[in-house]
Amino acid sequence: MKTHRIFHKKPWWTAIFFVVICAAWLSWPKTASYVFTTAKGQVRRYIVHEPPGAHLLPMKRPLVMVFHEGGKSPEYEMQKSGLNAVSDLQGFYVVYPEGTVVVNKANGMDAGAEWFDDPCCAQEEQLQFVRELLAYMMKTRNVDPKRVYATGVSRGGEFTYTIGCRLSSLFAAIAPISSTPTALAQHACSRVFMPMITLREIPKDAFANPPKDFESIFTYHDYDAEYECPVPPKISILSNIDAKMVIEEKFSECAYGEFNAYFIIDGRHGWPQDIIVGNRRVAAIWLVWRFLSSHRRS
Repeated sequence: MKTHRIFHKKPWWTAIFFVVICAAWLSWPKTASYVFTTAKGQVRRYIVHEPPGAHLLPMKRPLVMVFHEGGKSPEYEMQKSGLNAVSDLQGFYVVYPEGTVVVNKANGMDAGAEWFDDPCCAQEEQLQFVRELLAYMMKTRNVDPKRVYATGVSRGGEFTYTIGCRLSSLFAAIAPISSTPTALAQHACSRVFMPMITLREIPKDAFANPPKDFESIFTYHDYDAEYECPVPPKISILSNIDAKMVIEEKFSECAYGEFNAYFIIDGRHGWPQDIIVGNRRVAAIWLVWRFLSSHRRS
């Protein structure tokens, strides 16, 4: 009596369905929180957002580090900045590092995280954390080392200025938001050594005779001396969706690259609202990304 081995063949479409599902999973954007231990044993938290196709297409991609406001968290800044949506369309990594967690001495409770601007220990530890985290990202992701950028808000913006001075060999351009460069002097830094775009609010009573005095707004902040911009900027008067006046100043011949500044008169602290450029409504975060992405580290 003959016996026959019976093979149960799965339909061909099963294999195709499996491939499609795997490809869809790999091409989907991914956001996850991780824990990083520095060389000195410090345990720090950070969030990474990977754009669609980051695992599927092995190509070098830009990376943007976002430094949160004082007393806030990576999750807060991720939600406020809107950078993940830009990342999904433009295909770059976004990293949200956490500052040093501060404990309220009165009640022993977590008071959020800070980016310290002291010239000693805490600042050096945070800069080293950024160096090591960036090196780890380049080792584990397809990061283009010539297209690494930094942005931050308020205290995170002050830390971004420091990045522009102290880590100019690692970052191509910076975008401090709603902050001033006052902390630079504490770190033996006289200027930022890379292209920069800044957006910040200005009190409406900052000038005696607006709008005439708006032409001196750059001198008012002494940025022209700090960044060695000898040629006067191109000045445009814009507005935002709240009808607040926005002063756009573009410098093209500064010693260390292009510098754009947007001053929102009587604006709110934090990520700016959309700005009206001509007849177009432009999200402030897109202004930031377009500027950053136009620069590469040599």
